[in-house]
Amino acid sequence: MGGLAGYSRASADTDARNSSAKTDSYHLGVYGGTQWGATALRLGANHSWNKTETSRSVAFAGFADSLSADYDSSTTQLFGEAGHRIDAGSVALEPFARLAYVRLHSDAFVERGGLAGVRTESQSHGADGGVDIWLYLQNASKPMIVQCKHWSRKVAVDDVRAFFGVLKSHALERGIFATSSTFTADASAFARAHGISAQNRAGLLDLIESRTPEQRALLLNTAYEGEYWRPTCASCGVVGSPLV
Repeated sequence: MGGLAGYSRASADTDARNSSAKTDSYHLGVYGGTQWGATALRLGANHSWNKTETSRSVAFAGFADSLSADYDSSTTQLFGEAGHRIDAGSVALEPFARLAYVRLHSDAFVERGGLAGVRTESQSHGADGGVDIWLYLQNASKPMIVQCKHWSRKVAVDDVRAFFGVLKSHALERGIFATSSTFTADASAFARAHGISAQNRAGLLDLIESRTPEQRALLLNTAYEGEYWRPTCASCGVVGSPLV
């Protein structure tokens, strides 16, 4: 018969994602065994209490922030092992069979942060109803919607007015209209008067420039994920050939 007690720490860092996690664990256990001739039986049980802390960065076009969380968990393990020793001259063999039961229990957790305490839903293809991204902010009672336009022409006031209609149809108060081009003067004025953040190409670049070097690198990694250069059909989501 015997017992054990211990402490351990596990950690993980993902520099490319500006994310990290660590878990401190405390362990208690008992074990024992008996033997009948060449046959042995071993049993044991241990329990671990774990404390996990995480931090990560969240980034998408024009936005970057940090989130953190901590939660408790526990691990319980019961195990048994039976073996039979076979002596063969100077060599000893012991075939064995082992059975283990492991139970992990983890508490729920909520990430803390600024506006980055957010859950997002995106429409990858098909009819989007005027919404490309839904932003559920942890400190807001209503979500925010985002419409993204990769246009070469200027965004006209009628385009922003249509987006305002989408806002009202969902009983929302705030939205973001992002474009790779620019807005007409009338479109910008309408957006300011109706709770819409109009982000043009220069504005998005300024937002990125205002971030730390680490956050800018994270945004760049996110933008270049996968086959970013290969167009995707807006109706079916099938990746096609590059446009020429």
